[in-house]
Amino acid sequence: MKQHIFEITLKQPVIISQQAATVGAHQSLDYIAGSTLLGLAASKLYSQVTAEDAFLLFHSGYVRFLDALPVHNSEIAYPVPFSLHAYKGEKYQKENSTQLDAERVFDAALVYREKNKEKQPVQLRNFYLTESGHKVTPFKEQTLKTAIDAKQNRAAESQLFGYEALSKGQIFRFAIQADDQV
Repeated sequence: MKQHIFEITLKQPVIISQQAATVGAHQSLDYIAGSTLLGLAASKLYSQVTAEDAFLLFHSGYVRFLDALPVHNSEIAYPVPFSLHAYKGEKYQKENSTQLDAERVFDAALVYREKNKEKQPVQLRNFYLTESGHKVTPFKEQTLKTAIDAKQNRAAESQLFGYEALSKGQIFRFAIQADDQV
């Protein structure tokens, strides 16, 4: 298997919607989905390759576009494992740091804490974790807009909408993997 690693630096806010629905509040993913990257590559390259190569690259499964995950201090951050826990009400990060305190975090799948039966474990979620133990939460921003009525050159009636986007300046890393026959 061959693999190439790429980094993306956001030059402007990027909207990666969690859902394709057109009504209701739009929330952004906190990573860039591999399917989005595959679609971007296909939109640029599809017309430049043969039908056989297009199938091989974009439909066969021999080439895989992995999700772009946040980068912190040159380290890629992975989704926090579902089995990672801390005790409710206790701080699990080192003082004035983004680094997790290894003494206060445990893997519930591996450890049974007989001595702490009176404490309630709580699952850690909604952030990313580097190999060196730093907590990473991608920055998002909310924007409220209104559609413009072109005929009257003013805000259109009942056309207020909002969106959430990944903030500019963040770095994400992803890989493209290809089987040896590609």
